[in-house]
Amino acid sequence: MTVLMHGMLSPTLLAASSIILPVVNPVSGAGRAHQMASGVLSLAQSEGLESLPALETEVSFSNTVSRIAERIDQFRAARPGDTLDVIAFGGDGTISQAMQGALSFLFSSQSDLFNLPEEQVVNRMIDGGIRIGAIAMGSVNDLGMLIGSPSKNERVAVDYLKTAIEVPLNLGAAHFPWSGETMIFSHNVSAGEAIAGLFKDTQGGHGRSVHLKRNWVGFRRMVLQPKHFGVQWTRSNGDQQEFLAREVLNHGTPLANRVTGFPGRPLAGLGTKVLPHGSLLSLVRMYSECNQQAKRALRGNPGLLAADKQLTRMPLEFQAAVAVGEEIRYVFVDTASSPIEVPVQIDGDYIRDANQLWVRALPNFPYFLMSRNCLLHQLYVINRS
Repeated sequence: MTVLMHGMLSPTLLAASSIILPVVNPVSGAGRAHQMASGVLSLAQSEGLESLPALETEVSFSNTVSRIAERIDQFRAARPGDTLDVIAFGGDGTISQAMQGALSFLFSSQSDLFNLPEEQVVNRMIDGGIRIGAIAMGSVNDLGMLIGSPSKNERVAVDYLKTAIEVPLNLGAAHFPWSGETMIFSHNVSAGEAIAGLFKDTQGGHGRSVHLKRNWVGFRRMVLQPKHFGVQWTRSNGDQQEFLAREVLNHGTPLANRVTGFPGRPLAGLGTKVLPHGSLLSLVRMYSECNQQAKRALRGNPGLLAADKQLTRMPLEFQAAVAVGEEIRYVFVDTASSPIEVPVQIDGDYIRDANQLWVRALPNFPYFLMSRNCLLHQLYVINRS
């Protein structure tokens, strides 16, 4: 039975017997992901956990997603009554591949995920018996930090696999009208020069070198050579707004105070933010407030994101909550209102340049594995109380 709590799925318990399917990004962790996965799985098996052979990701995102779906299909045919834990050894992009592989198995036609009634979509996810988790090894671990994913300690990683709790994770769909392609995201999608442009300029790098490069490129893009563009924003109800922006961001944790905020409470739906074009001082203040709240919360103070805590530096007109099933459409233009292409990133990976982006909030994925002490679980508990 499906239960909704404040618009968010409260999942039922799965079967006690679960088997691990490791999805390993071979270049994550400066090439140490394989070693980490081998050590974690060896220790896990010695303590009674069962694992399938590891699946290694490819450069081709779609090929990896298809292979994950095939492995899930083979497992389900052989062991229909067991739970499968798809564990990503990598960063946010690897988590995204694991999630999309599971969704590809559950929904043979992507249109079913978008067009079936919400209850049917959620029930199909529940009946599939698939859980998604992560051992954070990537150059971008934003989602991994929020879920308390272990990164370097094999003992801690095995404890996570044995004791992680199931919390719903918000999903979204990013559609590119020009090509007709639609991609699912499990953390965020953004378009612009500040964040997506940063990932475009540093794609293909790994390890400490990419962190150093991103620090420099980010400083150059935001301070030395800032760029902006026009955004025409249309919501499902027909409301339209226009902005001069440096980035538009859609993320899976929409509400810190039931109106706005970042990183926010894990309520159903998405959060949308426009990083406006303006003075450097105002941008620094916005970033500083967001980062300060996030860092404090990650140190174990989720109360800082309670209902009476608001972001004061980012005006409300630059933010919106997107309910499940709702869509928001962006058209990017230059100062003469002519279409212009800007970089787009999904879950930390540069995807393409595009002059339009349509974003839709999807139902929660019910079984995402999180540490009991992580930020999102604490916020989930607060939200249910």
